[in-house]
Amino acid sequence: MQTRIISGVLALIAFIAVLYLGPVAIRVALTLLTLLGIYEMKRMIGNNFNLDFIVTALIVALTFFTVLDQALALLFLYFVFSLLMSMLQKGVDYRGFVGNVFSTAYVGIPMFLLMRAILFTPVPYAYLLIFIIAWGTDTIAYFAGSYFGSRPMAPITSPKKTWEGAIGGTIGALLIALLVGVILIDGINLLALVVFSIVGSIVAQLGDLAISHLKRTTEIKDSGVFLPGHGGLLDRFDSVFAVTAVYYLFVLWLF
Repeated sequence: MQTRIISGVLALIAFIAVLYLGPVAIRVALTLLTLLGIYEMKRMIGNNFNLDFIVTALIVALTFFTVLDQALALLFLYFVFSLLMSMLQKGVDYRGFVGNVFSTAYVGIPMFLLMRAILFTPVPYAYLLIFIIAWGTDTIAYFAGSYFGSRPMAPITSPKKTWEGAIGGTIGALLIALLVGVILIDGINLLALVVFSIVGSIVAQLGDLAISHLKRTTEIKDSGVFLPGHGGLLDRFDSVFAVTAVYYLFVLWLF
């Protein structure tokens, strides 16, 4: 637990420092985190063509320093490249193609959206709601489940998760989001915030379960060693990916 707390505090300091340094630092940091997440995903599912990750790194870097339309074009070209790479294997390695495309899209798309939420959301600090709901749900669900949990939510996929923890995580994330929304975010629609917080928290937990299922299927405990005591990047950002997607569905209603 001590290692978990220390690494969490250091990560928070790094997060604040990157935000302070501005747009270029944010783009660079998210590019590196995205590549780490893609690497972890490909490692778990066992798909990585020769030289593929070099091209992946190039495409991701270009994507995070361009506009939305060009980013989508680059993503499509990466899909074409992956299909061509699959054809160079013995026969046509469709499993490898799907694995590469899935890994890049599953990590790259939400991280790109997260970057845009941080840099281009018209209301200051609004993007903090993504992290508050994702990590607030996870943290409070852990403690609520530890103290009150008795009914497993997904006994095969994630035996330690309980319904009591899930409900506690959603309620806790809602309360924190309301507090931050009232104090920091001007003109926020409180009804929209309530609905977004609840939906976001539920989807965050589903996103976490999805990665937990993938890890259990591939017999991997942690996706990596991104943060000591926390596991890999996917272990920390699986719920952030999900909440980021939900955020974009609610953003016009929130402000």
